[in-house]
Amino acid sequence: MKHLIIEGCDRSGKDTLIRNISKSFSNVAIRHFRTPKGESNSEKKDYQILSFEVEYSLLSEFEDMMFDLCVWNRSHLGEFVYGNLYRKTNPEEWVLQQEQANKLELNNSYLILLTGSPEFLSGKDDGESFSSTVQSRISEQELFRDVFKKSIIPNKLEIQIDKNGDYLLEDFISDKVLRFLKNEL
Repeated sequence: MKHLIIEGCDRSGKDTLIRNISKSFSNVAIRHFRTPKGESNSEKKDYQILSFEVEYSLLSEFEDMMFDLCVWNRSHLGEFVYGNLYRKTNPEEWVLQQEQANKLELNNSYLILLTGSPEFLSGKDDGESFSSTVQSRISEQELFRDVFKKSIIPNKLEIQIDKNGDYLLEDFISDKVLRFLKNEL
């Protein structure tokens, strides 16, 4: 089973990409992570730590269930970004340690970071994003790139999703990811 993590700012095309690449596999598990539960930032941090420990344990169960692909729409790496920016926690204390502690099957793990121009992404805001200003998108992408570089997952690909003020074609991005998963890039 391949394990694919897709990260990026809101409106970068994560859901669309997952929908498109899922068509190429016969048995896909998709996990979508959202805002953590809890009243305080500390409770939210504890929730995130526990939820990702559970998700790591599910990976082996998904493999036993004969899934071809398990996709995480956001992951512990997103918490590195959003914990820093919006919950004022220090996720660097635990986010990257989870990769080590849970002994990911690194050869079968793939990390995609979807990026775009901050002006483009902030212009696509749907009112439900964590942030909507150009400056906040710059900050998010800087943190995403930082944790992307620090992750021990060896199979990594950053994809710029826009050009000349518009999204790149869905098929172009999907094909690139499928080639990446086949180790053709």
